[in-house]
Amino acid sequence: MTFELNYTKKAMSSVCDKHSKSAIAVCTAHKVLLCTSCLIQNTHPETDCVRHELEDLADQKDLALVQSLNTLKAIRDTKSNALNTKQSILKEKEALLQRVKVFRDDMDSKIDGMFNKTTKIIENLARDLDKKYEHAADEIDNILSKYEKDVAEFDENTVHEMEQKSAAAKDCLKKFELDDKLMCDFTPNGKLIDAIRYTVLGTVVFVEQRHFVDTAMKSPSIEETNKESDGVTRRPKSFIYVEDESKLKLKASPKSKRRSLGATIEKKLAAHTDGKASVRRLLERFGIREKKSKDAGQIPEGAAGAEIKGEVFTEVSFNSEQDVQDRKNTTISISSDSLTGLCRFTSISLLASEICLLDDKSSSLIVCDTSGTVTEILKKNKMLKMIKVDKDTVAVLSRDQSSQYKVSEYIVAEDGIKTKCLFTAKEEMGEVFGFDFDHASEKYALASQNGIFVYTAECQLDKKHDHVNLLRLLKTKDAGQLNAVFSFHTEDVYIIDAEEKSWTCFSIKTNQVTWTMQNNNIHPHSFLLRKDSLFLAHGHSLVPVDVKSGVLTETATVESSVDILSAIIAEDSDVAIVTASSVDPKESKIITFLGL
Repeated sequence: MTFELNYTKKAMSSVCDKHSKSAIAVCTAHKVLLCTSCLIQNTHPETDCVRHELEDLADQKDLALVQSLNTLKAIRDTKSNALNTKQSILKEKEALLQRVKVFRDDMDSKIDGMFNKTTKIIENLARDLDKKYEHAADEIDNILSKYEKDVAEFDENTVHEMEQKSAAAKDCLKKFELDDKLMCDFTPNGKLIDAIRYTVLGTVVFVEQRHFVDTAMKSPSIEETNKESDGVTRRPKSFIYVEDESKLKLKASPKSKRRSLGATIEKKLAAHTDGKASVRRLLERFGIREKKSKDAGQIPEGAAGAEIKGEVFTEVSFNSEQDVQDRKNTTISISSDSLTGLCRFTSISLLASEICLLDDKSSSLIVCDTSGTVTEILKKNKMLKMIKVDKDTVAVLSRDQSSQYKVSEYIVAEDGIKTKCLFTAKEEMGEVFGFDFDHASEKYALASQNGIFVYTAECQLDKKHDHVNLLRLLKTKDAGQLNAVFSFHTEDVYIIDAEEKSWTCFSIKTNQVTWTMQNNNIHPHSFLLRKDSLFLAHGHSLVPVDVKSGVLTETATVESSVDILSAIIAEDSDVAIVTASSVDPKESKIITFLGL
């Protein structure tokens, strides 16, 4: 039996070995393909050549020879490419190793710089304090010498004279303001501690680009395992090495039904720690760009000209509010080596990527992620209340040594917490029990025993209602038992009196109490106000309140596992974040995400 091989001229695309140009002839005697340059330069000068133009070939054997020569060249080219790629692998490896070394050296340099700066701060602080006490010791020595002489001459002085000298010596000692106890501490940077717990310096990608594009949708994730023929379960070989979980998300068009390369990268980078910028760089490395178009027909650009269909990337984001929504009806515990005792988180704010807490027990601002890991702790004297004013900024009400109230902004940035003092209230307020901020008008409001004061963002007093004595109006003597929130658009103040177990609505417009409610069976802690929805926190419960009457809607009560101290509601969500009121140090650090 014989088979007829039907080779056609159209199927052939031949290239010569010498010049890698399109062949126009073939030497059937020496089995060589020839291009125009071969013929002009006579690079194939054998005298016994049998040359045929490819266009004139008709014999099936000659056509088969050309096809075989094409296959032979393809094999040789593949081998050459493999060897070239092997050399490239070595070069790329050395280049990557050098980049890692440069990065390591840069980190070493930065650590050395931070170490030197930190030790210099300690040296300077210690030197200044040491000078103060050395100077004090010298002056006290002079006082001592003088008074020793007075005591030695005791018999020569009257009792009245000695009393005068004793009083004078004591008055001299008062000016020194010395303390026999030192407060010295060093709190490591939480972000540095988080960074050095990893086992690698960053994400490593080392793979053939075409293979990556062609097989990404079929490749198992890093967390998946393969079962080999010997029955042993092994982790698959991965061309991307990442570590630790992150909240990075690639949000895709809801109309998409197929998983794209970008979505596969997202899956493989579900544990990426370097944030949004790193994933964007990785996507761009393979020719994939962020898409912000709402048109579901657009597709990400593929690497190496590959056609990749699937999701339209609409956003790359780190979203604490989404994390909060995912944590609905769960609890976390605020964890840090520096927080060992009892905490009282009287204020809480949800920032763009973190949670900020005010602990009035230690007068500290505490920043943590939505898993409870503390990243920053800032201690200041007499921090009283905190409110969110921007996506990464909170305002804090504090009291200085002269008992004046001041408002400061604290910006939570990657390199720490930055502080800016806005204004110091010059008005005589007495005890302040309410502090709030209106995002629409950018105004601050303070409720105190001597009235209500409103300040502009330019730190100017905008309004004051100091003719109203709220303590007398509320028939209470202890402002420390009061807590208040403001409704700026209705110009109402909602006030809780924990001692009297009552809650009141005071109208700034009318300067009158709109309503007052009391219930001896509950122990109210604080109000939670979002837009027109008002909630009362008492015991384990978060209860809706009718803003027009003050009546509690008991049927809509939400229960927590611990007593509620303070609460906020994440924007555009149905989740309240509440802190715990407890005398137990461990329980006092619990944060609960309550579904409303």
